[in-house]
Amino acid sequence: MEEKLKWLFRKLEAEEQLAEKLFQQETPEEVQVLLKENSLEMTIEEIIAARDILNRTVAPSEAGELSEEDLDNVAGGYRGHKSPKTPGYYIIW
Repeated sequence: MEEKLKWLFRKLEAEEQLAEKLFQQETPEEVQVLLKENSLEMTIEEIIAARDILNRTVAPSEAGELSEEDLDNVAGGYRGHKSPKTPGYYIIW
């Protein structure tokens, strides 16, 4: 699954339109269809795990600090995807 997530994050970084479409989806099943159209097959469980990682990355903690788990997830220089930077933004799928 790690390789799929890396591919997805690189793709979202490179293709802003795909990122926008992805964040407009309302269910994991809709996300699965969109990803499949873009040559990436992911299970519903993998999509939910990716959503959780993205939400931790996008939604800052109450204190504005990263947890140890968040730091582990971003180690290696990942810059994130181009998502809305508004406070309280949360991916719903």
